[in-house]
Amino acid sequence: MTTPGPTSSPISLPEPTRDAVRLIGAIVISVLVVLCFGIVLTLWIERPAGLPSSEGLNILLGALGSNFTVVVQYWMGTSAKDLIAKRPEQS
Repeated sequence: MTTPGPTSSPISLPEPTRDAVRLIGAIVISVLVVLCFGIVLTLWIERPAGLPSSEGLNILLGALGSNFTVVVQYWMGTSAKDLIAKRPEQS
């Protein structure tokens, strides 16, 4: 019985399947970040005028804002282009 080496993965998927899983994962994470950022931003903007600022909401908005920036950079940068370029041709 052979033991897996440091470069082998416990799940062996064909290359096209692995690329499809990475692409779907990137899309799902991106959608979640964008939706959460939109929801928290809406809550922050729509809070009543007399209500004092919530420190937790401000921190959450800042963290989601920076993650939103990363998502935009990913999809506008070379990372997504490399992933999409590997997409199998549709017949």
